[in-house]
Amino acid sequence: MKLIVGLGNPGEEYDLTRHNVGKMVVGLIGKLDGAKLLQSTEYMNNSGSFVKKSLSANNLSASDLILVHDDLAFEIGDFRVQFGRGADSHKGVLSVMNALGTNKFWRVRVGIGSVPEGTSGSDYVLSKLSKKEIEEIEFLVPKIKERIIRDVITSEVGE
Repeated sequence: MKLIVGLGNPGEEYDLTRHNVGKMVVGLIGKLDGAKLLQSTEYMNNSGSFVKKSLSANNLSASDLILVHDDLAFEIGDFRVQFGRGADSHKGVLSVMNALGTNKFWRVRVGIGSVPEGTSGSDYVLSKLSKKEIEEIEFLVPKIKERIIRDVITSEVGE
């Protein structure tokens, strides 16, 4: 079994923000054979404790984790499924790596676009998605689901 965790911040004020794209994608996936899906209940920068407890509660190891999160490196409508990468500048991913003591887990990096000039990174990731951006992410979810099934659940890579 795999554990799919969507990162984001708790509270209605963070719903539909760029930083909550991970939680949004996991919510839209709904169910997936061979996986348990959870949305983090911790703030982004403290995600590691939630992930570590969730893996332990399900008797799983880091290599069974699929972490879904926002990523500034890609535009909205783009994503990557990767194993064993660094955190780059993502503090939620860094929190998970620190809590688990490894980067040997899967990540679904969902693009939110780069920070516009003149805007702070924190303001940008906490900004609300437009209706068009939400639709693009919703359109992406079946592709993400298919890639998780093909590249992670039915694959031996990373195990």
